[in-house]
Amino acid sequence: GPGMLPWLAASAKGVADQLGLTLLPLSLSVFRPWPPQAVSTAWGALCGLLLILITLAAAREARRRPFLLAGWLWFLLALAPAFALSPWMAWPATAERFLYVPSVGVFLALAWLLHGALERSAATRALAACLATLAVAVLGWMAFSQASLWKDTPTLLSRVLDLDPQNCQALRLLGEDAADRNLPNQAMEFYSKSLDLCPGQAESYKGIADILAERGRFAEARDLYRRALDGNPLFWTARHNLAAALAKEGRVAEAAEEFAATARLAPNDALTRLNLGMCLVQLGRLEEGKAEYEKAIAILPTFATAYLRLGDIFAMVGRAPDAARYYGMAIRLDPDLQEARDSFTRLLTGKDTEAPAIPEKSAPAGNEKDEMELAGLLALLDRDPENAVIHNNLGTLYERKGDVERAGFHFRRALVLRPGYAKAQNNLGVLLMHRGEFPEAEKLLTDAANREPGSVAPAYNLACLHSLRKDSEKSLSWLKEAARRGLAQRSLVKTDADLAFLRESEDLSSILSAMP
Repeated sequence: GPGMLPWLAASAKGVADQLGLTLLPLSLSVFRPWPPQAVSTAWGALCGLLLILITLAAAREARRRPFLLAGWLWFLLALAPAFALSPWMAWPATAERFLYVPSVGVFLALAWLLHGALERSAATRALAACLATLAVAVLGWMAFSQASLWKDTPTLLSRVLDLDPQNCQALRLLGEDAADRNLPNQAMEFYSKSLDLCPGQAESYKGIADILAERGRFAEARDLYRRALDGNPLFWTARHNLAAALAKEGRVAEAAEEFAATARLAPNDALTRLNLGMCLVQLGRLEEGKAEYEKAIAILPTFATAYLRLGDIFAMVGRAPDAARYYGMAIRLDPDLQEARDSFTRLLTGKDTEAPAIPEKSAPAGNEKDEMELAGLLALLDRDPENAVIHNNLGTLYERKGDVERAGFHFRRALVLRPGYAKAQNNLGVLLMHRGEFPEAEKLLTDAANREPGSVAPAYNLACLHSLRKDSEKSLSWLKEAARRGLAQRSLVKTDADLAFLRESEDLSSILSAMP
């Protein structure tokens, strides 16, 4: 913060301003920020001199009128906590609430002073009664007028701006109020004006970013969240919302990093723990995700969504009794949580609504066709967000486009919605296999092969997996199984890069010759 001299100047001016508002409360404001420029030394010295003269006068009269010194010291000491932070400009320069306790000292001193002056004769007592009646009427009218300004937030802050059009805090608060009332354009206007006056204001950057993220403009939102964090690295809600924007873009790994950073700043925020867990699950880190869900429940034991997500994990790994228990707890905590009810029903019945079939393509589609297909699938998903088949088809399309993070998310989501869904198991297994995550890939593909005894794909993909692991015996065994199930594409076996190691085996020729 600034040095001692600027602090003294700012504090002296602040106390003098508060004294003026106490004696003449005509321009009260809920919040007046410090001016961008430091209080001048000359102005601070003049205010300090006034305070010293008042103190000396009260001390001189201490024997005859001790109430003057007592009331004045009450005023100064009651203001001290507010101005102790003034070197950092952490508090407003003046505010109505600062006067509640300090003004009592001034009014006590004035009351005793007037009492002594007006109680000397019957005439002065009559005058005192008239003055008191007039004072009550005037102060009552002023109180009524002042109270009307507290009708609502816009009325109160508009008054603040009338008194100080450069008050960037009032503009920012008006922006927050407009956003709360679902007036995003008006909120953006207030936030922008606030930033024009106070360019480093982290809260306004976050406010604009929140609106942009709601509109799906994630790249712009990300930049503004980062500007907010540049201004205040401890602004954990901005970091949380940055992570949420990244997650909505499908940049799950980056989102997980930001949610983890948020959790370090706000370790007791249950929503952050939940969102971090969801990202970790999408990345295949199920145990870490489970741990975050459990932390969310420890922080907020009534957090129904956290129980739902724990149920999803158990459903994903085939632990149906545990999944049912957590789904049931979610429903008991929040009977209106429809997703928990749907997941519980799906777990018990295994039923799901099939999406409209998507025709197989003999060759990868061009970019334009991919985009049209993607738009169609997303439209279907918007109408039926809990349909496992749509999620599986989206995963296939994203994988074809090279977006493996989003592909993995949709394959896993399909398995949460329909545990044991063989097509999603096969697709996710292939994706993990190509990422070198062989144990989980083998488990998924083996389960898919067992669930669909007539399906060629999981058996063939297991042959590829074991070839990549340089296990020719298991690779040959699964390739034979694929041929038994109907594999007839000899050219695929001869050219597939995943089978390069197996093609060195002399036993491969016998399998090829047996193919129809």
